[in-house]
Amino acid sequence: LFTTLAVAPGRTMFVEGAATGTGLEALKTAARNGVDVVGLVSSAARAQVARANGARGAIDRTDPRFRHLFTRVPDEPAAIAEWVRQGEELCDAFRAQTDGRLADYAVSHAAETAFPR
Repeated sequence: LFTTLAVAPGRTMFVEGAATGTGLEALKTAARNGVDVVGLVSSAARAQVARANGARGAIDRTDPRFRHLFTRVPDEPAAIAEWVRQGEELCDAFRAQTDGRLADYAVSHAAETAFPR
C-alpha cells in the first residue's frame, strides 16, 4: 500500500471485502498509518468488524439501496452516464462517512466479476 500506491496519511481509502482476509489486512494497515478507511462489507456484523479494526465507516453492499449497483460498466457509451448516475447514492454514502470526500485510493482484490463497480 505504501510503496506501490504511495498511500499517505490523512487521505481516504475504500476497501472491498474489508472484514476478512486481504481486505481486512489492507484496512488495518491503512488505518494504523493514519488513512481514513471506509470498507465495503456484506452484513451489519461485518461492518462492526471493519470498524473494530480501524475503519472510519462501512457500506453494506447487501443494503437494498446498493445491491443492484454492482454490475459491469456498460459497453455502450450511451449507457455509461446512466450507470454512473445510478452509483451516486453509493458515492453519497461514502461521502457521509468522510466529511464529504470521495476515496483517494481503492483497494479492490476480489475481482471484476465480484465487485465490478
